Parts: sequence; structure tokens; C-alpha cells
Amino acid sequence: MGYSGQISWTSTDKWKMQDDRTIAMDDVFCNSGEWSSCSYSWSHNCNHSKDVFLQCQGIEHDPWNPVIRERFLDANLETSYLHMTTSISFVGNRQNIKIWFYDTDLYQAGSFYIWFASTYSVKYLLGECMRYYTSFPVSLPADQQRTWMISKRGKTIKVYCNGKMVLEVAASSEICDNPEYSTTWATYYGREAN
Repeated sequence: MGYSGQISWTSTDKWKMQDDRTIAMDDVFCNSGEWSSCSYSWSHNCNHSKDVFLQCQGIEHDPWNPVIRERFLDANLETSYLHMTTSISFVGNRQNIKIWFYDTDLYQAGSFYIWFASTYSVKYLLGECMRYYTSFPVSLPADQQRTWMISKRGKTIKVYCNGKMVLEVAASSEICDNPEYSTTWATYYGREAN
């Protein structure tokens, strides 16, 4: 995993976002501290209360890849999340994060923007759908550094900030009030983000 060791671990149903995740393996048994010594089953008979969280030490490589503007990232957001981090120096500088979703044929499948209007005001917009930026429906964590997880499944976009769900919104005729896209938003958001 790129770390020199573990600091601690816990097993629990800790975050709401776990409900959206598939349990990947069960009956994990390791003969040593190396993953290569472990055996496991791909089927399971458990629930998320047995999920394991590791706190690791000594990053042997930087797990974050800096993204240059207008960079294409190949990721399937129908089955996984886009992870990104922002720091307080980014917030309040009226910066934007713009994410465009594409299907396997590279047709646009909607977009999602985050606008850091000020230190205390962070807003979002569904591109090709909404006319104006809107405040998140819940308070964002006040941490100096924020880790964001974003998914698009069907017409629904989910956003987590530091493990807290801060937005779950589905593109619909009620949400999509931008007259420029009144006849096309359903086409964009009807495509899978692969």
C-alpha cells in the first residue's frame, strides 16, 4: 500500500458512506505484516460493522497525484469515488474546482463545480443543469484540510467532505433550472460516468 507500517486499526461502522460501498472481502488472515502473506474470501457473510480502518505511518510514496488544469482522469465514478484534497489556502481565494463527467464514448455525462467564494462560503453547481451556485445543504467540516469524495451514479451526485456526506442531489426538472439546458440536461445526466 506504500506505507512503512501501521499505527493503529479499528473495526466499526463509522461513516454513513460505508452503506454505499460493497463489502469486498471477508475472512482475512495474514501470516505476517505483508499483504502477500494474506488469504481472504471474495464472498462475505458480514455487515459494515466489521469494516476495517487502518492508520498508516511512513508514506513511502505520495498517495496524492497533483492534477494539472484540464487533466483527463480515467475513473469509473459509477462504482468508485473521485478523491481530492483542498487546504485552507485554497479556500477563500474565490477558486473553483470543475469536474466534467464523460461516458465510455467520451460524451459528456454532466459536470459538478465547487466554488470557494470565501472562507465561510462554499457553494456547488451541477453544470448543464443549474443556473446559479447553491450553498451546500449542511455545514462543511471546519478543518484546515478537506478531503472530498465525489461520485456520480445515474443522475445522482454524492459528495463527502472529511467522511461526512454533505450533498446528495439528483439532476431533475426541479433542480435543473438553467433555461439554456432545459431540453438537454436529461441527456447529459442520463449517461453513465465511466
